[in-house]
Amino acid sequence: MNPFPFRILTPTSGYFEGEIVSLVFPTEEGYIGILRGRSDCIISVKAGGVIRYVLPSGEEVRLVSEGGAAEVKGGVVTYCTEEAYLESESAEVSERRAREREEEGMLQARNREEYTMYKVAMAKAFDKLKRSSHNNK
Repeated sequence: MNPFPFRILTPTSGYFEGEIVSLVFPTEEGYIGILRGRSDCIISVKAGGVIRYVLPSGEEVRLVSEGGAAEVKGGVVTYCTEEAYLESESAEVSERRAREREEEGMLQARNREEYTMYKVAMAKAFDKLKRSSHNNK
């Protein structure tokens, strides 16, 4: 099989860039396979599916899809996604996301608490201002 260039881009980095011999993307309609010589197209990649590609060495790589879009143009395939990780890392990623959601929840709670404290402080300041202006009359 003839290899072709493939790259995976995320907002924070280029996750992968190299030669592969075959590629399969999950879509809403099913799976779409790509080999060298594929005509130009844009593919909407389904979140939650598994992307499979084969390196020239014969090793198959399986990534969990976070959705995104893939472009085949001039024989180069570019996949843009929010995040990419190996299928074998999915438990670790799930744990990390749970921690991130928990931290975000704590931050939001702290922000609500601070907002309430500032609101009370402002009410006290306005009350004090009102009393001082009333006493000066």
